[in-house]
Amino acid sequence: MGNEGVFTLPRRFADAGRVAVISRLLLVVVPLYLLMSAARDSDVNFSNLKSLNPSTLISSTASSFHPRPSLPRAALGQNETFTDYLDARWPDITPPEEAANTFPSSKLSTSALPPHLWITLAGSNYVDTGLAALNSFVDQLNEERAVKFGRKARRTVVVALCLDESCVQLCDERKYYCWGGYEYTRPEQILQATWPKLAGMMEVLQKRDVFFVDADVFFRLDPYPYMLPLMEEHDLVIQEEGNEYTFNTGWFWMRRGPASIEAWKAVLEMDMQETSRDQRNMNKFMNTTSLRFNPATSTSTSTFVSPNGLRVKVLDPEIFFSFHFEAMLVGIRPDAVYIHGTCVEEKFAMAKHQGFWGDINGYYSTPRQVLTFDHHAGDIDLVSQMARIVLSAARYSGRAFQPPPTTTFTKVVTSIDTLDRKPREYAVSRRPYYSFPYERIGEALGINVVEAGFHTNSARHLLGRSVLDHSQQRLGWTPGNDRVMLAADMLHVTELDIRIANSLADLVTILRTPRYSAARVIKLVNWEWPDDLGRWENWRYWVLPGPMGAIVPCQRLDSEYLCSNTCGWAGVPEGSAPWPTMGELLQPRVAARMKRIR
Repeated sequence: MGNEGVFTLPRRFADAGRVAVISRLLLVVVPLYLLMSAARDSDVNFSNLKSLNPSTLISSTASSFHPRPSLPRAALGQNETFTDYLDARWPDITPPEEAANTFPSSKLSTSALPPHLWITLAGSNYVDTGLAALNSFVDQLNEERAVKFGRKARRTVVVALCLDESCVQLCDERKYYCWGGYEYTRPEQILQATWPKLAGMMEVLQKRDVFFVDADVFFRLDPYPYMLPLMEEHDLVIQEEGNEYTFNTGWFWMRRGPASIEAWKAVLEMDMQETSRDQRNMNKFMNTTSLRFNPATSTSTSTFVSPNGLRVKVLDPEIFFSFHFEAMLVGIRPDAVYIHGTCVEEKFAMAKHQGFWGDINGYYSTPRQVLTFDHHAGDIDLVSQMARIVLSAARYSGRAFQPPPTTTFTKVVTSIDTLDRKPREYAVSRRPYYSFPYERIGEALGINVVEAGFHTNSARHLLGRSVLDHSQQRLGWTPGNDRVMLAADMLHVTELDIRIANSLADLVTILRTPRYSAARVIKLVNWEWPDDLGRWENWRYWVLPGPMGAIVPCQRLDSEYLCSNTCGWAGVPEGSAPWPTMGELLQPRVAARMKRIR
């Protein structure tokens, strides 16, 4: 199969007249066959057949491999297999003799190959978060790689295996590639979030190499410079887990073939006997710990061969980073490709805080005005009061709440000391996503919460941050003057002295004045108010709306953040007082001023 077209005619049809006739027949017969194949899931309406242009149904090898525009991106999959879904959109055009070769050398140009397939799992609750983040990153990745590599660039496509029908519906509305057929065939003893992965791997690996990525993996840089060289010499390239010398199945590439299918069938058989996670069973099948760890030298290896012959490579954990590595004193390098949200409740807040979030639905390019504060330190009561004040003021002023980068609790009572059997007090500093459960607080109380450093992250995205190299501007794209000016506004921080406000109502009124209402970023400063300048005018004693009583720090501040010790939050207690209206909030302030005037 050459690069000139999809079909090559036998030599006996070399006559120009016969070639013309057969070519015309192929342009009619082949699209009709493809339409009939795709129609098994009712994806194609034959009433529209006459209006379709057959030339749009046959992708030219002279351009990047795109799916047929006539097929919907999302499908329930009740009447088709996952293979049907994939083949209808990205036919496997690799020649039979090249089927075992991931990198065809001469038969096809790179641009003619089907795209790199990234499979993920998603429920309806992840469509607008983790799945949106993956699609946002891949869209920019494809654009920049096309600019940099031209026809050599092989596209990437994300396909989500949906866990519920609502997920498919949302994907259809947002134009994401999603398929939901596995939910209709799931055995009862297999977990809902496990079966699509097991079934999908066993099916797809019959014909295609595949990437799998969890929807809580958040990318910042192009993974291919690291992955592609390893894919040439290995059958499985997979993320490090970080304990017991095992790997994590939240990100991997796997070569098609019998050995790969055998591994997933073994995982399924183990899962049918005892319900478990695929990661645990895959490590067990591959005997990962024993093959990686050398007890004689107390060293481990990142490469090994599984019992069934798969050549395995475990990735560098400093490049392909898991959140729980942070607890192991491993810093996040500036060239880290992604961060995997393992062992963290505030997954999206963590990803945003660390700079691994994209411009999803204009999150950064149409930024909210924000209210933040500095010097978040004190005992638990003081830091809680400060957080409650800023959260309340953000809500009433129509701003997003931006937490400070760290919170220092000066008096944390530890567990009983092992020597004198007495509790001890000491200071601890925590990042925002494990000092207060801000993300869940915002959802519960209707407050828009962004990450610490949102204003600088927004400016970077407005100016065009590249996913190929953060030291470069986004390739093939130039920011307009309006974006440059907006980025400048986001970097300008307006300070407001908290001491000029006598109450929450006073603070809200000041924020709504023309002097401050136009500012993009306002930071409340000078919280070190002396305690003897009027008890009720001091922010420490402000009376705050009823819902603010639910704002408490994370549990177990005396222990380091581990998978077994996450933030924890009880939520808003039932029967809590509702938010006062703006008029109710400001009325006491108006009355107090009238009294002073008289």
